[in-house]
Amino acid sequence: MPIEKIHWDKQDVVSCDDRGRATLGKEFANEQVFVYIARPDYEAGTRVSDAEEEVLSKMATWADKHVDEFFDLNAETGIVTDKHGEEFQSPYSLDDA
Repeated sequence: MPIEKIHWDKQDVVSCDDRGRATLGKEFANEQVFVYIARPDYEAGTRVSDAEEEVLSKMATWADKHVDEFFDLNAETGIVTDKHGEEFQSPYSLDDA
């Protein structure tokens, strides 16, 4: 199903426990949900570089002001994706840093 066809009722970031279970809230009991796995490109145990963390922070601040309900940030390219799958070029990226 294309991302723009999904009717988003709620967007939250939830963390999983050590067994991979997440609590979404009782309003989702007996419902089907789409799950987006936000897995970084680096190996477990390593952290995002200071430069990447700075770029992502600037991108998130920019996206809050210029993009309705952003969904994903790509620090390499500076592209911000909204919940409809539309892409926006932010003025920040690792390529420019």
